Amino acid sequence: MLRHTNAPANLLELGFISNAEDNRLFDTRFNEYAAAIANGIARTFNRTCVPIVTPPPPPPPPPGEEYRRNVRAIQERLNAQYGAGLVVDGVWGPASNRALIRAYQMELNRMFGAGLVTDGIWGPRTRAATRNVRIGDRSNIVWIMQAALYINGFPTTPDGIFGSQTNAALLNFQRAKGLAVDGIAGANTFEQLFARGGV
Repeated sequence: MLRHTNAPANLLELGFISNAEDNRLFDTRFNEYAAAIANGIARTFNRTCVPIVTPPPPPPPPPGEEYRRNVRAIQERLNAQYGAGLVVDGVWGPASNRALIRAYQMELNRMFGAGLVTDGIWGPRTRAATRNVRIGDRSNIVWIMQAALYINGFPTTPDGIFGSQTNAALLNFQRAKGLAVDGIAGANTFEQLFARGGV
């Protein structure tokens, strides 16, 4: 493609247009791609390049009926599966947040034998027991992460399957919180997800 050019040239391939994951990454990390290319060119000529910072997504709109309906569904599952005893009112307050952390602790105990006290408090032992969750995973911990993303204003469908929609929501959340934007939910990401005390 460059054989007829009369100037120094490089051909960059950033992915395949026929690959859905490549397209998703290009769409969600466009400014990061641009910054990497600009910095590569600048370094070639011993220059420095001002990094391009991806702006955080706009704040979510105030909770509407759809939000409250989905919060009720999360509260119902916390009651049914984890005995949370929540009032199913579609309002995400401290009691619901504590119930979600308690469900997380219960799953860490069940899946990994973490031996945590299931008190619904994010503390050093819960943080230390946290396991990374990434695209392709399927579990109740994925559902808990999806529920936390949703109540933080980053919509995804809580179904326990870490697919491309959940990955996009997680990347946006990490970017907004100043975390490493890697699509992996580890201790730092879960800490920020559980920091929301209510709407």
